[in-house]
Amino acid sequence: MSSENIHDEFISLSQPKIRKFDGHDWFSTKFSRRNLPHWELKGSTYYITIRVHKDLYKPFLKKEIAVCMLQILLNNDRSHYDLQAFVIMPDHLHLILKPLFNITLSEIMKKLKGSSSYQINKLLNRQGTFWQKESFDHLIRNSAGLLEKLEYIKQNPVRAKLVIEAEKYPFSSFFAG
Repeated sequence: MSSENIHDEFISLSQPKIRKFDGHDWFSTKFSRRNLPHWELKGSTYYITIRVHKDLYKPFLKKEIAVCMLQILLNNDRSHYDLQAFVIMPDHLHLILKPLFNITLSEIMKKLKGSSSYQINKLLNRQGTFWQKESFDHLIRNSAGLLEKLEYIKQNPVRAKLVIEAEKYPFSSFFAG
């Protein structure tokens, strides 16, 4: 077996299973809209971006705030969702997750944003809105889409010039120490 085939086999074994979309999926899809459209389909994996409120200036540059957010993300992993990748940037988060059990994506977002707002506002000695009201979510439709979003999340700290190598950024699922 060639090294290319071994690499491809490793990639297919290490990737989470993606719920494939077929013609009947749209009948099972829940759609809602505020400013952005939101699609929910049971068993799906999502790419999510959550931004802090416009009045806050890069709160995750403070290590204790980023650590708090990291703990909240990891504490809910395996109880509410399967967290497949994440990066905590200075003023936003990127996540790839799959809801578990019968928990909806909107329930997960409400819990994550609610508990983190409370805890982070307490650390910042402030009150008020911490997150923007709406987050961006995208249904991952296939393996190629997953790989694209994984690479985007991995390289986000490099593109933002926070680190030279993605593996050096401590608030990412790609951190290598």
